[in-house]
Amino acid sequence: MPTPDRDESKPGRRWPFYVVLFVLFLPMLYVLSIGPAVWLLANGHVSREPLRTLYAPLEWLGDAAPSSRRPLQWYVRLWAAPIPPE
Repeated sequence: MPTPDRDESKPGRRWPFYVVLFVLFLPMLYVLSIGPAVWLLANGHVSREPLRTLYAPLEWLGDAAPSSRRPLQWYVRLWAAPIPPE
C-alpha cells in the first residue's frame, strides 16, 4: 500500500516526466518531419520556399556538422520519390 507522500497517482507528481519527454521528443519530431514535408513538396502539395525557411536549421546543421549531412540526405531521399500517376 503506497504511503500518502509517495502516491504517484497525484496529478502534480508526473509533470517533470512530461517536461523531459517534451524536451527530448520535440527536436526529434522536428527532424523527422522533414521527410513528410519533402514528400508533400515532391508531389506538388506545398511550395519550396516555406519549407526552405522552416528547415533552414537542418541545412545549417548539415553545413556545420558534415557527419550529420549524409544521414539527413539519406532520410530525405526516402521520402523524395513522387507518387507515380495512375
